[in-house]
Amino acid sequence: MKESVKKTEGPISVVIAEGRALFCETMKLMLDVEPDMCVQAIAHEGPRVLELSEELEPDVLVLDGNLPNGDSLEMTTALKERQPAVGILFVAEKPHDELVDASLLAGADGCLSKEGSFDDFVEGIRTVARGERFIPSTMLGGVLDLWLRRLERREEAMRLTARLTNREREVLSLVAQGDTHEAIAHALTISPHTVRTHQQNVLGKLHVHSRAELIEFVRRHQPLTSPLGVTS
Repeated sequence: MKESVKKTEGPISVVIAEGRALFCETMKLMLDVEPDMCVQAIAHEGPRVLELSEELEPDVLVLDGNLPNGDSLEMTTALKERQPAVGILFVAEKPHDELVDASLLAGADGCLSKEGSFDDFVEGIRTVARGERFIPSTMLGGVLDLWLRRLERREEAMRLTARLTNREREVLSLVAQGDTHEAIAHALTISPHTVRTHQQNVLGKLHVHSRAELIEFVRRHQPLTSPLGVTS
């Protein structure tokens, strides 16, 4: 691993956000033995994590993926927007947890598994504190598989959306916003019957079976479903 300059002087300041008190205390005791680390605080619930992060501005936040009273993925995104200098080391239950993939997309600087070794935690904290990315070697294969599957789904979505006409893209965009057939008809100056026809065509071309599935498709592939037909 390449050498890099630590983001701040002195010991690496760490905040641990974990719902299980025993796990937190054990981790704090073990990290405090490390000469280059200092655990500043522990949080057991979501709202406290945001408060501590803003108050203490730690070098690294070790964030439990299943933190009580808070969505850890949303917190990751919010924290990276507010405090991009704080390194987030996201901790999933298992090495191949879907949260691993989602955490990286949300902006986490590294990820770990609770099944991993203490050495992984220490190395992860030091790596993230240097401003580098961290994924344990034992998790790389799973992460790669997840990203390959995501790429395959994206390519399939591109292939399917390429079959839509411009009018069908417009209808799709408005359906995804939750507009009724009548509202879409008014916006596009067409009849509600024509709107329903376009929607049925879109359902068939995208291989989905309901309005709800259509909205979910758009949510997952938003850049591909612009009414102007622009792909990312």
